[in-house]
Amino acid sequence: MSTATEESSTGRRAHTLAPRGRYAKSEEVQRRIVRAAAQVFAGSGFRAATFKEIARRAGVSERGLVYHFRTKEALLEAVMDEHHQWRSAVVLSASGLASFAAVLAVVAADAQMPDVVGLQSILIGEATARDHPAHDHYRRRYADLRTYLAGAFDAALSTGQASSSLAAGDLAMGLIALLDGLQTQWLFDRDAVHVGRTVDGYLAAILTPDAIAEVRRLRDDFLATPETRPSLS
Repeated sequence: MSTATEESSTGRRAHTLAPRGRYAKSEEVQRRIVRAAAQVFAGSGFRAATFKEIARRAGVSERGLVYHFRTKEALLEAVMDEHHQWRSAVVLSASGLASFAAVLAVVAADAQMPDVVGLQSILIGEATARDHPAHDHYRRRYADLRTYLAGAFDAALSTGQASSSLAAGDLAMGLIALLDGLQTQWLFDRDAVHVGRTVDGYLAAILTPDAIAEVRRLRDDFLATPETRPSLS
């Protein structure tokens, strides 16, 4: 469950000194372009996607698209940023069993955006080098995620909603490793690897039947709510 990079310099908003009305219109156009790009990347893949198709879906000219985003890479980074914001909104709003539901909802959303997942996987791999500018960002991100999931597992274990010989922290690290490893395998073979199903099974082996049933219900609620799903349509 990879995170997006910090705001790209190529994706900064244009005309920051322009009047507010013009600025707001520019932001709205950029939002339309990013949503259109997400649709095209999800449907055609990053390499096959064209500015022409993205511009058509966004309702702007190709020249207008390039005015806001000069390269496809800049567009993909903007899509990643928006998807990361959605992830954060879903995950950080959840607690208890809803924390696991949020993880499953994010996994389901990621399955629609392989190019976003792929680029994030590359960035995370590069950022393992201590001198990489994103190294501290991802180190903190993993630490925060371990703490967050350990809290969810601890609550489930203490209330009898889960059972395991492992401590909550170990269960959290196992879940994160499973998520990252499965998504990497999925990028190589999307037909053979089923990330959501396997993660669901991992949780089902730890949580009680009633608890996993509640997690699945909450996951479906997350995905069915327009405010808490990614902008792919």
